Amino acid sequence: MTTLKGTVTNIQWMNPHATIDIDVNDTTGKSEKYTVESVSPLGLSRNGWTKDSLKPGDQITVTGNLSKNGTHILRLKKIVFPNGKELTLQNGEDYPGQ
Repeated sequence: MTTLKGTVTNIQWMNPHATIDIDVNDTTGKSEKYTVESVSPLGLSRNGWTKDSLKPGDQITVTGNLSKNGTHILRLKKIVFPNGKELTLQNGEDYPGQ
C-alpha cells in the first residue's frame, strides 16, 4: 500500500472508473502527476460521494496500490477529504471481480 498527499487537478466522473488527477511533491519538492483510479460513479455514490465531494485545488490524502508497471496510477482504497472525512473502499464489495 502507498499513501500520497496531493492537490486535486482534475476529476473525471465517468464509467467504468471515476478518476482523480493529483499533483504530489516528491522528496526533492518536484511535482509529479498521479492518476487515482476509483470505482464507478455509482459505487462512489453508494459510499456517500457526490460530484461536489472534491474540486480542483483540494488537498487530499489517498491510499492504495500503485501500478506494477511503474506508471503513476494508484488504485484507490482510502481517501481523506479536505474536511477530514474518510472513505474506505473494500475489495470485493466495490471492485467487482477482485
